[in-house]
Amino acid sequence: MSLNAKTSATTGAGQPDSVGNPSGTVRTIKEVTCQRSLEFDLVRFTWNVENFSFYRDSRGVLYDVLESPHFQTDDGQFDWVLRLIVHPRPDRPGDELCRDSVQIFLHLHEAPRETAHLKCQFVFVRHAGGPKEDHTYQISRFREFRRGETWGFRRFIQRSTLFEGKNGFILNERLTVKINLDIIRGTKDETVRMPRTLTHLQPGKEELAVCQSMRNLFQNRTHTDLNIMTGEDLKEVTKAHKAILSSRSPVFEAMLTHDLNEKRLSKIEMDDVPTDVLKVFLEMLYTGSCEEEDLEEHAASLLVLGEKYQVKDIKEKALDILRERMSHSNVADLLTLSDVHNAPELKDDVMDFIISQWDKVRETEAWKELRNTHPALVEGLFDRLHTPKRQKTSSNTSAPV
Repeated sequence: MSLNAKTSATTGAGQPDSVGNPSGTVRTIKEVTCQRSLEFDLVRFTWNVENFSFYRDSRGVLYDVLESPHFQTDDGQFDWVLRLIVHPRPDRPGDELCRDSVQIFLHLHEAPRETAHLKCQFVFVRHAGGPKEDHTYQISRFREFRRGETWGFRRFIQRSTLFEGKNGFILNERLTVKINLDIIRGTKDETVRMPRTLTHLQPGKEELAVCQSMRNLFQNRTHTDLNIMTGEDLKEVTKAHKAILSSRSPVFEAMLTHDLNEKRLSKIEMDDVPTDVLKVFLEMLYTGSCEEEDLEEHAASLLVLGEKYQVKDIKEKALDILRERMSHSNVADLLTLSDVHNAPELKDDVMDFIISQWDKVRETEAWKELRNTHPALVEGLFDRLHTPKRQKTSSNTSAPV
């Protein structure tokens, strides 16, 4: 999957439009599309365990751990090893219920960084004469591996099933184990520039007069008929006009039209909205704009309110500011914000940024906390960005065990 982040720059001067509208201008816009995709190392390793029938009986080899040769990516930066336990220890925590199973684990021995993100697939190969399908388990999502970590399946396959001749797993005393790894390596950017022409209409005198009238109405609060309660114990009152709020928000319209407390009491309680945020929100409802510093300071709160009360233009303005202010220190919070408050385009941009600044982002306290509080969101990030652009294969065969 590729992420598209679009930015526009004006390259042409304003000119009268083709129909003679003096307030119209024609501008040539250079639209830049940046596509960022993930690159992967694809590792394919085969391990032939010779004389495997010897391990059918636990006598003399009880609890032995069979370990494969080390295998690496082509550049040698990631070093892995497979571990196979034919007879689990019944006295080890978690193994008492696995005594009849064969276990398989993947161990990350060495890596160029503290963690790696990957998908993996474990396979016990069926040879000729057995059923067609191999015995396979895989991680469906990207998983974070730490250097030195061991992970796998404690109940991969029943021991009796593995050693049963008709099942075809062991041929000429040999068991063949395969593992397929998709390891996130980095990112690749591609930029495409396409010119296009837009007509931008400047507001006329009538529109400007209406805007000023709405601003006067907001500032003077004459003929108000609605109280909005905020602050501690809902003691702070901000006055507003039902007609204005209803015309700008379908949620307010429903509140003030149907037989609800808000209509009967001419009062709306917002115990989760600070008064200063409410005033900026109302200013944008009345006039469509606010002071730039207010928008920057309260962008996250305005996104929440724009989504909650379904005011699209306020939500879009807040999204624009949040994109501009995105940094490695706040991107974890923005990922949660965009996920909770239905902002898929911001979420795409956030994921794009995380991948491009991964070395910095993963060291922040906010990201470490996000991994603990929203693990599914973190896993979904790598799942959603899974577009292999790079293929590397490593294949090794073991010596007899």
